[in-house]
Amino acid sequence: MMRKLFLLILPIVLLTLAVMALVVKLQPENQTVTLTVGLAAPLSGPFQAVGESMRRGAALAVKETNERLELGRFRLRLESADDRSGLKVKNAAIESAHKLVSIDSLIGVVGHYFSTPTMDTSRIYQRRQVPVITPTATNPKVTAGSDWSFSMIPDDFHQAIFLANYVIHGLNRRKIGIIYSKNPYGQSLAGYFGKELEIRGVTPTLRHQIDHISYSPDALAPAYEAIRESEIIFLAMNYKTAAKVIKQLKHEGIKSEFIGAESMGGPHFIREAGIDADNVYAVAPYLPNLFGELSERYRTNFIRTYQRRPDWVATNSYEAVKVLVHAIKKVGPDPVAIRNYLRKTTQEVDAIPGVAGDIYFNPYGASRRPVAIGQVKEGRFLPARFQLTYVKYPELAKARRHKSPIVKIDGRYAKRTTVVFTGIHVNDVRAFDPIESHFEADFLLWFRWDPDQNKKLNFEMTHGEVLNAKIREKYFDKKTRNNFIAYSVSARMEGVFPLHDFPFDQQILKIR
Repeated sequence: MMRKLFLLILPIVLLTLAVMALVVKLQPENQTVTLTVGLAAPLSGPFQAVGESMRRGAALAVKETNERLELGRFRLRLESADDRSGLKVKNAAIESAHKLVSIDSLIGVVGHYFSTPTMDTSRIYQRRQVPVITPTATNPKVTAGSDWSFSMIPDDFHQAIFLANYVIHGLNRRKIGIIYSKNPYGQSLAGYFGKELEIRGVTPTLRHQIDHISYSPDALAPAYEAIRESEIIFLAMNYKTAAKVIKQLKHEGIKSEFIGAESMGGPHFIREAGIDADNVYAVAPYLPNLFGELSERYRTNFIRTYQRRPDWVATNSYEAVKVLVHAIKKVGPDPVAIRNYLRKTTQEVDAIPGVAGDIYFNPYGASRRPVAIGQVKEGRFLPARFQLTYVKYPELAKARRHKSPIVKIDGRYAKRTTVVFTGIHVNDVRAFDPIESHFEADFLLWFRWDPDQNKKLNFEMTHGEVLNAKIREKYFDKKTRNNFIAYSVSARMEGVFPLHDFPFDQQILKIR
């Protein structure tokens, strides 16, 4: 009897499977398919603010992708998991990772904020074979320890050696102190920074370790004499501890300058340090003034959506989602294919366009996009006056008569450059010819300059010619202590404005 029942059930099961397969085949090609992007972030506790920044950035990227139908019939869904960083909850990050990998439609994860939870969870994502892109974690082991992990931010090694060279060659400082926190982040940064100073022939004026958990004003007392001798102090610690240190030292009358890595490079640090943040230098992963049209569109949309300016944490989270979107466009929504594609994106020529510069990785998956240095001015990070920028043709740069020193940083050559702030006001557009693709315009052009460095100034239109230009005025701004020069210009622009785009009153004006 049992045998007959089995024989009866078996054809039914086979028939059911056949029907299911037929249904799948008959599904229309344009039927919407949902793909899930996971977000692992500190959404509660002392670092909730940065976790919310991560969520805002990732959510905006998902929203834009869906509204613009960038992936055709595929739609993205954001699923968040709180890793409770900073709350000292055992296995919290592990639990958040397990929550995300249990989702069948998961194609990638954005997170975590700190390096330790990112490393602790890497095996979970690797077993599930899903790529994870951290917007913020900087320990080199984050990417070196897993073939499935990528970073949007240059790691401790790259940042530290860049900062060491920036202090020496960008700011021309030689009396350099190091204060670092007693945790992997601080020790990693301080170690690489100190070693690079020694390679460049500079002995630090001090190396002082503090306990960031039980920090008290007495922690700096033994180092005061060396601190006073330092022209600038590198703070290798998170933004909360750095704010406490800077407040204490400034209130003690210390005149040294301060510089830090990416943790100090955004509004979260400024809010903690208050007015004492003024003039502090830091790696600033997102400085809108340094980027172009793509950045401005993102910034405008972010402000419209959230009624606030985007910080670098939100921006990197936004870009992490966009990296996944870019990969899906190239290889489809297969996590393995996405991971393999990103592993091959190791050259500038293959870089993925981003709002804060092109994105590509080293062989281990760590970001190698250019590093920018910001300085706090009146409650905001602005591009520091001097930057170290990569040189495409170092031999040509070395051959110039008035050359800056060329230094090799992590295999690439860089030189000191001066950031020029510029502005433009268009008075009139004349002789607009859509057939010949050119127009003439009268406008005011002003920019910051240094008369001690550049006795004479000149500029040119990179897609056109200057018909007439005269200096309108030169003036010194007492508030910012900067010199400015303003020109009245008439110029003819050719072949640079896309007439098919709307609105027609937004065009690109390229000036060198």
